Amino acid sequence: MSELPDSGAARPAPVHSLDTVCPTCQGNHEITVAKLSVTDDAGVSLTGSLECPQCGGDGRLTGFVPPV
Repeated sequence: MSELPDSGAARPAPVHSLDTVCPTCQGNHEITVAKLSVTDDAGVSLTGSLECPQCGGDGRLTGFVPPV
């Protein structure tokens, strides 16, 4: 029969972390940026993406951060 662990033994504290989905990129790690391009005298809008400036491309913010 196996022995049960000692009930008085120290247990590591559980690690809990509240994370918030980044309100700027909605968790997509990047934001969309529209740019203007001129081709043959006609303006065309192009879209590109940049790393999210608020979360640094992580897609989440550590802790509870309510959107303001």
